[in-house]
Amino acid sequence: MRYVLLCLFCFSSLFSTGREKLLDVVAGQWIAEGVYTAAKLDLSGYLLNGSKSVEHLASLTNSDEDNLYRLLRMLASVGIFEEGPPHNFSNTSASALLAAKHPESLRSLVLFYSSEISQCFDKLDKCVRKGKPAFDLTFQKPIFEYFRDHPSSAKLFNVAMTEKSQLVVTSCLESYNFGKYATVYDIGGGGGHFLTGLLQKYPRMRGLLLETPEVIKEAKPKLEEFGQRCGMIAGDFFQTIPPDGKAYLLKSVLHDWDDENALKILRKCHATMRKDADLLIIEPLIAPANHKDYAKCMDVLMMAITGSKERSEADFRYLLRQAGFKIDSITRTETEFVIIQAKKS
Repeated sequence: MRYVLLCLFCFSSLFSTGREKLLDVVAGQWIAEGVYTAAKLDLSGYLLNGSKSVEHLASLTNSDEDNLYRLLRMLASVGIFEEGPPHNFSNTSASALLAAKHPESLRSLVLFYSSEISQCFDKLDKCVRKGKPAFDLTFQKPIFEYFRDHPSSAKLFNVAMTEKSQLVVTSCLESYNFGKYATVYDIGGGGGHFLTGLLQKYPRMRGLLLETPEVIKEAKPKLEEFGQRCGMIAGDFFQTIPPDGKAYLLKSVLHDWDDENALKILRKCHATMRKDADLLIIEPLIAPANHKDYAKCMDVLMMAITGSKERSEADFRYLLRQAGFKIDSITRTETEFVIIQAKKS
């Protein structure tokens, strides 16, 4: 969380000198920790119905009034909360997203990035020097193995990814015509959030979710509402990809894996897909050198937690070519994500 928010904070900087820029970057870590604390105390939730005094908020959260004021004052200085006299605070469009009850809440995402993920950044220097994920160096095991041993962390991860997907799903559905496909197979589609959006928008579409047994169990109540229009398969996309889909969707899947494993997934899809089927990859694209880019921050995050990566257009073209695909089109959305449509060569 510290690293991701630090990137966002730096990008909004108004400072121009080198010294001020560097101090701004360093202060971003404290801002990020403040955002995490605000989320943990659910300050935004208490402010959803209007402003409140620090005294009232301190009582609601069992906090020290003076320290709480200083925290809120810092966050308000960067547009997260707004201070009004005398010592009253209200939500801004940014802080409101920290409330669990907000329809576009990112609270679980903030809590997730501030948990084990934040801890592993203490070993980022070793990650850079040794070429190994900082998460593995911190917890002595890969993150997905860690999740199997820590169900509560796995659950927080799944909720966080669903929250992050909300705007992405909406933007993708507005930017690309998925209605041309009779069937869409969501490979590694998490809790089925994207598939749900597709089936709601296109009443004649049929869908299928391939996920681990644990995730299928969580997604089942929601997807069962679509009856026979939606199937679910518990499995491993390294082992089995279901046949006969018109479109195969990989959203935020490849960035979890290094090139070797990403290539295995793509080749598994290639071996199963019909010649006329489309492969749809939904991920961010890394911008050219020196451009401010959220994807570059996410790339270092992925490097630290899984040893994987975000990719540029050239990276995707190379991977897909190695797996026997060619890119037909790349569709931009209003978010950092793009939709890459590819076919078998």
